[in-house]
Amino acid sequence: MSISKQVLKKATGALRDKFVDYFYDPLIKGSSEYGLDSDNKILSFLAQIGHESGGLFYVEELANGEAYEGRKDLGNTKKGDGKRYKGRGVIQLTGRANYRRSGSYLNENFEGNPQKVSPKNSEHKTGGGTKDQYENAVKSALWFWRKGSAWGDLNDFAKEIDLDKGLFIGSFDPSRLPDKNSEAKRRFNVRPRKGGASQPKDYTGRFIVDSLGLDREKEGKNLFMFELISVGINGGYNGFRDRFEKFEEGRKALLGDNYQEPLDEDFEGSVSGDDLNLDEFFEDDNIEDDNIEDTNFEEAIENSENITGITNIFPPSISIDTIEIKNGPDKSFYDEVGRTPLIYFNDVQIDQVDNFVLSSFGFLPTVRFDFVDTYSYFDNLRFPDDDARLKVFLRGDDPILRPIFCEFKILKFIKIGQKEYSVEGMLNVNFLYVTKIQSFSNLSSYDVFKEVARLSKLGFSSNISQTDDNMTWINPGNRVIDFLKEDVLNRSYRSDSSFMWGFVDFYYNLNLIDIQEQYDFDISEQKGITTATFNKIIEDLGGSKQIGTTPLFLTNDRSASKSPLFFEEYKLFNSSTFRSIQKGYSNQITYYSHNEKSFLIFDIDSINDENKLILKSEDDDFLKENISFNWMGKLIEENAHENYLYSKIHNDFNLSEMQKIGLEVVMPNLNYNLYKFMKINVNFTNQGIPMVNPTFNKKLSGEYIIIDIKITLQDGVMKQKLMLVRRDLGFSPEQQKN
Repeated sequence: MSISKQVLKKATGALRDKFVDYFYDPLIKGSSEYGLDSDNKILSFLAQIGHESGGLFYVEELANGEAYEGRKDLGNTKKGDGKRYKGRGVIQLTGRANYRRSGSYLNENFEGNPQKVSPKNSEHKTGGGTKDQYENAVKSALWFWRKGSAWGDLNDFAKEIDLDKGLFIGSFDPSRLPDKNSEAKRRFNVRPRKGGASQPKDYTGRFIVDSLGLDREKEGKNLFMFELISVGINGGYNGFRDRFEKFEEGRKALLGDNYQEPLDEDFEGSVSGDDLNLDEFFEDDNIEDDNIEDTNFEEAIENSENITGITNIFPPSISIDTIEIKNGPDKSFYDEVGRTPLIYFNDVQIDQVDNFVLSSFGFLPTVRFDFVDTYSYFDNLRFPDDDARLKVFLRGDDPILRPIFCEFKILKFIKIGQKEYSVEGMLNVNFLYVTKIQSFSNLSSYDVFKEVARLSKLGFSSNISQTDDNMTWINPGNRVIDFLKEDVLNRSYRSDSSFMWGFVDFYYNLNLIDIQEQYDFDISEQKGITTATFNKIIEDLGGSKQIGTTPLFLTNDRSASKSPLFFEEYKLFNSSTFRSIQKGYSNQITYYSHNEKSFLIFDIDSINDENKLILKSEDDDFLKENISFNWMGKLIEENAHENYLYSKIHNDFNLSEMQKIGLEVVMPNLNYNLYKFMKINVNFTNQGIPMVNPTFNKKLSGEYIIIDIKITLQDGVMKQKLMLVRRDLGFSPEQQKN
């Protein structure tokens, strides 16, 4: 074998070099001990664990495991087994039976102590896992590879792959590779066929087929073998294309100069690199910053991402021309660049700006501001043409945190005074604004979002690894942004206990978010980057400067007034009654099934946390009768996933429910740790006499979801405004009585 750290990184899609370091020795040692003694075997294995672990980013399943409760096929026969034996390790070992069998083979008591299989995600991301946990995370995966999969020893298939030729030979488009979700009523598509390549156990005389139409005995044998491995691990086709791409990336890194490019010229591997490069902006020799030398930027950015529960699957490749500032007067000038909005429009820096608002509220970020044109540039040669654009640059008070650098299409340009103008713009992503006639065959909504991100050169971020809604998604000639919002997002479905939303963030990443996952995300140890403002407070208190992380929450406690955690104003609204009248307490949908030749009726209730005070009427009669009825028309199942009609009402209803309680806060100190759809604790302190109003407000305090981040400038003062929502109150019915 010739597996280097670089090959390991590429084959697994590792998001951070440190994750490669954590797993390199256990993987190399374990692979040789478990018979992964050739490059084709270990590359196949690495591609699989890379997908299961999200690029070695997760070592335990994000979901709480309730979905596995009562799964006798996994050995979950006792109450609580689903959560106790949820996925762990780099291959996501799942179920009591697998914990028992792998532990027995490895001489470890995994059944009695499931946490021995791997560190917690929070420990892993900060390097807190033990050596034994990392070894077990790998060994449990190797055991599953050789002993635990549905089709036995997966080495039997991996050894048949011709590494020099890659996973496919011949001319076909890899974009046709689907991420197919297996269905309960039809686990695999099989058809009789004589002969053929090596078959999995219990599949003698049958052949697994898909829409590729390849001859598996000739040009498609490599791909077929890899298909068997993937299905043997996953029980279906979830993430198949991602596994495929990781294998090819690893093969390219392994073979180096001997690498043979796939024959299909249209093939594009995983997007890598980030062209949003501001290095030139800071290249002046006079710029020095004592904080930069000792700062681990990679670690800092990683920690900033970890606090949200949302993972960047691949970065953007969209390119923006760098802003050039020449002959700055001195270092102090550069220190202040971007602390207030730096705006360039038609090669002119706009200085006198007011009423500036940069917002993340819509599907795409927007900007609006007023400015004074002192030299009458914009009455003359620099009056905006069609598709005029402007650039906005903002940075926090610490070089660790990622700056905002966006280009906006100007939607409105209005003269409001003699030399005063008002401007409105929306993020410039050309591909999203054009009309397309496109078909995305046999893909999930997750993969459609991912594919559109690639086509538009956006990055892609999500808090999940797949959705359960494979179908052919057709854009009949709409703008791509409308197709994404109205067709794909509305019909996106993962499970009855999930609901979906999407957006593009300030950093050019297209996000697909399971909001319920955000509600379930554990923020008990949530931390953010220790910024310069935090350090100033620490130094004022007699402490020493720190580089690292600090607990992250929001509060109106005046003792925190100088920190980026503090909000000075807030507006609170309760729209639960309005939304209940508008949407009902539950929904019933009716449609006509073409396959069943009958009318089908489904009830939809909101997703709730039983440990919180649910905002629904205590009037039993009104609670039962306040139902919204929805006629959805006719469903021709062959053209849609089985939850196509259900998902639209399900998503819409739960999105409405999550906005029952709204909170708008104004923060005098900007906090660039915060991110749209991030979950965060908000701690309210009451004003007045403590004996009348206890200092801590337990009813309003608790976990909220950020749905909008605005950065504003008014009368020369920068502030940050957040809109946060929740669907219940911060205590249980039992706590309310106490």
